[in-house]
Amino acid sequence: MQDNTLERIVPDNMDDNDAFDRLTLQLHIERYQFAIRYLLPGKLLDIACGTGYGAYQILQSEKFGESLVYAVDSDAGAIEYGKSRYAHPRLSFICADARDYSGQVLYDSIVSLETIEHLRDPESYAKNLNSLLKKDGILIISAPVTPSTDANPHHFTDFTANSFRKLLYKSGFSLVAELLQKQPYSPGDLFSRKNKRLSQIRSHLGRFYVKNPRVLINRIHSLFTDGFVNKYLTLALRKT
Repeated sequence: MQDNTLERIVPDNMDDNDAFDRLTLQLHIERYQFAIRYLLPGKLLDIACGTGYGAYQILQSEKFGESLVYAVDSDAGAIEYGKSRYAHPRLSFICADARDYSGQVLYDSIVSLETIEHLRDPESYAKNLNSLLKKDGILIISAPVTPSTDANPHHFTDFTANSFRKLLYKSGFSLVAELLQKQPYSPGDLFSRKNKRLSQIRSHLGRFYVKNPRVLINRIHSLFTDGFVNKYLTLALRKT
C-alpha cells in the first residue's frame, strides 16, 4: 500500500503543516459525516473503502450501535492496514474489486466515495450498487464535478453536477440530499510539486490535451466558471 497518493488517504500520515493535505483530509471526513446523517442502520457496505478510516468513523456514531459494516477494497495492503489500525468487532474487511463485487447479502446502506470516476463504465457500476441494496436502501456516493481526467491519470470519467445526478437517476435512484464541497488550489503548487500528492499529477499534460481536445475545452470552461477550484458532489440517494 502506498501512503497518501492521489488515490489513497492515510489520515495518520497526512502532513498537518501542509494546507492542501489538511483540506483534503477535512473534505473526506466531512463526506463521511454527511453519510452518517442519511445512512440507515443495519448492514452497511463501504465499497472502495481504502484503509477503512471512514467505515470506522461510521461505527463511532450511536446511530449505528448495532450495525454491521463491511469494508471492501481491492488493495490487499490497504485491507491489512485497516484490519490492524481500525479493528472493530462489527467491522469486517474484505479484499475484492468494487467493479463486480456481489457480496453475500443485500445491504440497508452503501457508501461509495470518490470511486466512480476511476471506472471506464460508471453506469454499470451504479447499476451494480443498486442491485446490492434492499428496497428503499440508501446510497451515499461522491465524485469530482470539475474536470479531473487531465491532471489525474487514474480518472477515466469527468462529471458535471448534472451528469452525475442523471447517471444515478438512470440507475434507479432518487435524490434525498446532496453536499457540494470546494477545494481551492494554487497553479504554482502544481508546477512546484512540493506537495507529495500534487507531485503525482499527470506528466506531459500538453500531449494529453492534443489527444483529448474535449478535455481541454472542459478545463478552460471550468477555469472561466470556477477559477482554480476543484468541486466535489456527494449525493444521498434512495433505491426506487
